[in-house]
Amino acid sequence: GKPFENFVMNNTGVDATNNITFTGALKVTGDFTLLSGDLRNDLSNIAINVAGNWTISSPARFYPGASAAVTFDGTSGGPYNINNNTAGAGTNVFNFLTINAASGVSYQFASDLDVNDDLNVLSGILNLNSHSMTFGNANTDSIKISGGTMEIDENATVQMYTAAASGAGADVVVLSGGTLAVVGATGSNATITRFSGTGGTDRYSFMVQSGGTIQAQYALFEYMDTNGIQLADGAIMHPIDNFSNVNFDNGPSGGRYH
Repeated sequence: GKPFENFVMNNTGVDATNNITFTGALKVTGDFTLLSGDLRNDLSNIAINVAGNWTISSPARFYPGASAAVTFDGTSGGPYNINNNTAGAGTNVFNFLTINAASGVSYQFASDLDVNDDLNVLSGILNLNSHSMTFGNANTDSIKISGGTMEIDENATVQMYTAAASGAGADVVVLSGGTLAVVGATGSNATITRFSGTGGTDRYSFMVQSGGTIQAQYALFEYMDTNGIQLADGAIMHPIDNFSNVNFDNGPSGGRYH
C-alpha cells in the first residue's frame, strides 16, 4: 500500500480487543507517534520504515517484532529524534534497529533505549546524544557499523550483553566504510561497558576491520574480552581522536587493550 506521510496512534484501549496490528509493511515518510494504546508488532512482525521522528509517549506501548527491523531512512533534514519515553516489560524497546539514512542525515536518542538483538548502521548518523543504550541479549547480537557513523558522545553509555567465555558476549564490529566515534569531553566521558549486575568474568568483544574507522577521546572502555579492541591491518585511526585521554579499565588478567 501507499506510505503514510505521518503516523499517529491515539487508541484509548490497551486490552486484546484494542490492539493495533498490521498485515503488511509500514512505511512512514514523516513522523511516527504513539500517544496511547498498544501497537503489537510482536503479533504482526512487519518491517517498519520511518523517515522522520519516532516518539512513544505514556501510556502508549510498542511491542517489537520478533525478527522484523525498525529502519530509519530519512533522505534529508534532521536531526531526527528517537524517543521511547515509557517503560513496560517487553515494550518500548527495539529488537532489530537499522539506520539507513542519506549521507549526513542524523538520528539522535531523545531518551535512553534498549536494543535487544542487532543494531546496524548502514548509512547516515546515529548519535546517542548523551543517553544510554542497553544492548543485546545473546552472544549472536552485534552492533555493526558498515557505513555512516555511530556517535557515542559525552555522558553517553553503551551497556553490552556479556558472557563469561571470551567471544561469547555480544560484539561491536566496525566494517569497511563505517565509523565509530567514542568521543566525550573533559570530565564527561563517552563510555562502552557491560550490563550492570553481570558476572565478574563476563565480557564482550570489539573489532575494527580493514577500512573501518575508530575515533576515541575522553572515553572509557571497560570489561572487554582478552583481545581488547582488535584493530585489523588496514583499520583507520582518526588523526586527532586517536585514543588520547582514554581509559581502559576492568580488563581480564592477561588481556590486552588494543
